[in-house]
Amino acid sequence: MGCTNGQHSIAADDPDKDAVTHVFVLVLLVGTSDRQVVSDDMVFQDLSICLTVAKMLVMRFGYERPQDRALAYCIPKRITPSA
Repeated sequence: MGCTNGQHSIAADDPDKDAVTHVFVLVLLVGTSDRQVVSDDMVFQDLSICLTVAKMLVMRFGYERPQDRALAYCIPKRITPSA
């Protein structure tokens, strides 16, 4: 990587610039102290979309029992895109 006038830049001929990218994995858990992972296979490239889906998944209406409580996390993950 080069540095020009305080600005960071990546050389155009850098072979590794596209080798790794980041995504956000949405993990959904349900329960109280014995939370169970319900889903961990939803992957988003955009954090704001991941957070929006997480927010919708944890919403509950009506009478909520403790075992129905949901938590959702958007966890960053490094991946290598397939060719």
